[in-house]
Amino acid sequence: RLGGSEAVATHHHLLLKTQRQEIEEKARSGVVKIIFTPRTLSQGIDIGEARRVVHLGLPKNVREFRQREGRKGRRPEVEWTETVVIPYSSWDRHLLSKGVDVFKKWLDLPLEKSVVSRDNLYGYLFKALFSFQSPLMRSRMKKDEVLFLRSLGLERDGALTTLGKYAWLKMNFYEFAPPYGVKRWRVRDDGGLRNLEDISHVDLVEKFQPGAIDPSSDGVVVEAKLGGSRGRVVTAVVVDDLRESRLRRVDALAPVLEEYERTKLSWGETPDLRRDYRTGRLQSLIHLVAHVPSNGFGYFTEFPNRVEWRIASEKRQFLTFGERTLVSRVYKTVEVPTPTYGVYGDYTYGLSVEASPHDEQAFLRVGACFLVIVFRRVYNISVDLLKYDIHVVGERKVVSLYEAESACLLPKVDWRDVHEKVSTYVPDVLDEVLMEQVDEQAYASFISLKLDWEAARRHALKIVEYVMLTETLRVQLGPRVVEVVKPSKALKAVSFSAIAVGLRDDLGAGLYSTALFDGDETRVFTGTTEFNQPDEEHNEALSKLLSLINQGFKVLVYDHASVLKTLEKAGLTAVKALLTGLNEVGKVVDVKHELVKKTGVEIPLETLETSLNLKTARLADIAVSMDLVKRGRPGMRLIRSRPERLREVMEKTLADEVRSIFIAWLVCEKI
Repeated sequence: RLGGSEAVATHHHLLLKTQRQEIEEKARSGVVKIIFTPRTLSQGIDIGEARRVVHLGLPKNVREFRQREGRKGRRPEVEWTETVVIPYSSWDRHLLSKGVDVFKKWLDLPLEKSVVSRDNLYGYLFKALFSFQSPLMRSRMKKDEVLFLRSLGLERDGALTTLGKYAWLKMNFYEFAPPYGVKRWRVRDDGGLRNLEDISHVDLVEKFQPGAIDPSSDGVVVEAKLGGSRGRVVTAVVVDDLRESRLRRVDALAPVLEEYERTKLSWGETPDLRRDYRTGRLQSLIHLVAHVPSNGFGYFTEFPNRVEWRIASEKRQFLTFGERTLVSRVYKTVEVPTPTYGVYGDYTYGLSVEASPHDEQAFLRVGACFLVIVFRRVYNISVDLLKYDIHVVGERKVVSLYEAESACLLPKVDWRDVHEKVSTYVPDVLDEVLMEQVDEQAYASFISLKLDWEAARRHALKIVEYVMLTETLRVQLGPRVVEVVKPSKALKAVSFSAIAVGLRDDLGAGLYSTALFDGDETRVFTGTTEFNQPDEEHNEALSKLLSLINQGFKVLVYDHASVLKTLEKAGLTAVKALLTGLNEVGKVVDVKHELVKKTGVEIPLETLETSLNLKTARLADIAVSMDLVKRGRPGMRLIRSRPERLREVMEKTLADEVRSIFIAWLVCEKI
């Protein structure tokens, strides 16, 4: 209760059942007048003569909104009721600004389906782990249950592995984790600290990164205190006032504040942090990166990659697209130059497909968002269930789809039907709001497309077709036996591939790897770039490639143009010039181009590898390993050391790829 008053109470799941019942009874009797609650009161509880529901931000689901609304007007003697909505985010502000008709259109959407399947392996996993932990149940376990745990790396030699014990401890951690565990301190005016309510590890990941605004205390996170045996565990976060004088003293936030002030002045506006924050013109965004199962059920992790401030202008601008005029603001995003902390994970369903190198990352994101909207409007699937991420590794892109909570939805999707529904769906004004609700980043790109729904549809169809292509190739090539000669040096061909990843854009620094497979031997060379210049490691790769060319070898690549762009990004100009010259004299074979000529289909390399069972490492693994390094703002000393996990996954991926390119060439010759 607040201030010791009987008239105001809080109602949440950490209270004892008897305490909650006491609050509910006092509300029915009229003693308690105001109740603050997250969700516990919306779950069908009758609290008497409630007249008013105040929504602090709209829930993403219509079902949740109606549950909240169902708490009021439950007595015949209640002559009137009232609903108050206080928008907390840009999407619900946008929705309410569209007027009553559009808001009612959102309210009238069909309720989201509860996706329940007896084939959901999450329940099977829980049962298997529970049985393994119980001496009584363990003796009754079936062989398939043990093998299932073993396939996920959770059991070995009759005991749970470290990962197995962790999985049991953290199952459904996101939903049921306790809202405590990390201390939260507030800086006092005298420089001391006072204790605020603890936060959970999930809150840490999603809301309390350094540089993120804390709306619950009208402050900003200025520090994450580390502890543990290795000094890597966040034990507390420190929040300070959202005031210019305070933030100038924080190294990571001082340049952000300067950029904020410069931006406001360039717009002809007066900088005022607190005013812009209170009017919704200053927000912080924490970008999360997901590492998901590539095709089916498995472990997924999510971690914060970076924090940004999003500044909106006071003045509005009018954007005209054909016959439409959109009233918008000018936006500027500023990245906070500080490491991020924390990670959480669970088991779920996911799938990953490689897109064309020529697809724009931003437009793929718009397409994925359009896909989520179609699932909501056509199939009544909650926008919170189906999630996505777009990974970029050099010039190559990977689209990952996954379930935020394991529901066994993705394995049962009829992608041909989805393709038809995406092709024929007619968007309306509400879908603009839904796009902003699902993904503000995609919505910003959608505005740059001038609200072109056909462009959004095209990219959504591309994603669906990439998924369908994987299934089609598996059917066509899976049972088919294609007799090819064994890779050999005698074939006088060498396959080549390259990957470049940037780790510090401001320093032009990162890692690159190149790989060769001559039919017998695989060689991988990994080096670093600094100020966009490669180290000496690339000379050895160039020397090896020149030696094979001088012996009469031709070079096999997969998507020649994409390879050249990767070499340019890595600063490997000599290797790029060599491949360009060889291509002009007919000494380069673009295997992807040859497959397109013979099959009529553009096949991403990873899709082909998956269909032919040639792949063990994935591009998405590189993307996630890269983001894990980048979020720590690595210095050149760390980059020059070639971080072990990132280097290993880059080299493994390339070693697989050059062998796959060679075999794909042999298959292509036989088609």
